[in-house]
Amino acid sequence: MTSADELGELRSRAADAAAGVIEELTGELADRAGDPDRCYLLAELLARAGRPADALRYIDDAAVGFQSAGRIMDTWRCDAGRTEVLGALGRHSEAAEAALRLLSNLGDPTGDEDRTHLAAGAHANLGACWESAGRYVDSLAEHDQAIALATALGDEVLAALMEVNRSNVLNLLGRSEHAASALRRAWRILEDAGEQGELPVVAINLGETECLLGRPDEGLAWFDSARQLLGADDVPDEAVVLVESADALRRLGAHGAARDRYRQALELVAHNPLGWIEPRAWFGLGDAERAEGDPNAAARAFARAAELFDAADNLPGAVAARLEATAASVDDPQLRSLATQVANAALDDIDPIQWPLQACLAHVRLAELVDDETVAKDHLVASVNLAKSTGIPHIVHRAEHALAHHLLDRGRTTEAEDHLDAAVAAIERIRGRLPNEALMLSFPRDTATTYDDVVRLRVGQGRIAAAFAAADASRSRVLLDGGILAPSTTIDPDVRQLEQALDALYDQFLGFGAASDG
Repeated sequence: MTSADELGELRSRAADAAAGVIEELTGELADRAGDPDRCYLLAELLARAGRPADALRYIDDAAVGFQSAGRIMDTWRCDAGRTEVLGALGRHSEAAEAALRLLSNLGDPTGDEDRTHLAAGAHANLGACWESAGRYVDSLAEHDQAIALATALGDEVLAALMEVNRSNVLNLLGRSEHAASALRRAWRILEDAGEQGELPVVAINLGETECLLGRPDEGLAWFDSARQLLGADDVPDEAVVLVESADALRRLGAHGAARDRYRQALELVAHNPLGWIEPRAWFGLGDAERAEGDPNAAARAFARAAELFDAADNLPGAVAARLEATAASVDDPQLRSLATQVANAALDDIDPIQWPLQACLAHVRLAELVDDETVAKDHLVASVNLAKSTGIPHIVHRAEHALAHHLLDRGRTTEAEDHLDAAVAAIERIRGRLPNEALMLSFPRDTATTYDDVVRLRVGQGRIAAAFAAADASRSRVLLDGGILAPSTTIDPDVRQLEQALDALYDQFLGFGAASDG
């Protein structure tokens, strides 16, 4: 297997080679419009090198040259390229306008292969624009249209590639099982067709989808596959792998490891702009910083994420960032008022059908902020219903535990029990997919409190053995905390002996609890 240093050297050489070609072409193109073919080639190279702003200028110049030469199809090809580059720059409104204008110019493409190819691409790009703007239902419709056109052409590979983009939207709509099926089908088609260069992005999306479905073992394996498949010059895709895998690690509780990956990704995009991934990296970094005990760094990261989401006209992303930024605002009256305004505005602005995750989070946040217990419970019940509609384990856990905790604090143990059981089931769904040495990852710090509440409930019911069992589950997560994130750490033999003695003593207590419960 190629080492990290070797990959770094290859990446550097590839970047130097690409830079050399770009410099050569730039020097030759004194009259840009006079050689539109080379101009467009240079634009493609610049876009791949992470220089979309420069690429846009050359695309526009190429379009002028093609139009002057009466090469209408190539002019439309420039329009398609402009849409992609504007999207990469985060200028999604302009990108959507460009895609709609291209579709209008193309008219009905039926029977014309070249027009149909361009129309399929335009629909796919428009779908990406609507996704970035949070218009997920509209986005799905555009991707469906793009796939229908590719299928009509008999281009199975193009249709498979478009399924990859469609899967992102299915995940955002909480339809991850459908996304996983589509991605596996796309993988088989692309692999059979020998399209090795397209496999990394499929692996990335499969990794994200499997993690969302509570299958982190498969998800992390797909991320590893993606990194192995990436070429030396695939800097943008590497940034995506880092962010997607960091998201998975963060959801599983490995916040320190996730934070490191987010920072690596942000370093990459600082030199290779990738508009849609940067706000996600800042958002994830904020969550990881908060979990690692640095609320100020978290607030800065969430604020930056909100700015970038706003700049991209991504309402649900901006809403989520602001909701997380106000999470620590419960004790300060002034900040509490601001947090309540943000959460109420979120519910007013977002469509729970299109954005169930953000709506769920807004309900949970308002339940923490309102003084009326009945209203708080109503918000929590709404959050549970939305969470269930997504089928995403970590979202279900968060909502179910919030409602259970609310009920338990008010002595309503019978009502709390079902929701607490559901929260634990969501944790165990993830835990059951992991090898034993990775159990820590299945117990994020915030899930340990779920087991604390189970202990409270079981003690209140007089079920002492069940309380001990819940305490044991929580304790296992804590004891594994350091070992997984720092595997190179050696434990002093005396400390190990003491741990064994404590384990034996704990087991005696557990046995006593079982006997007394009988």
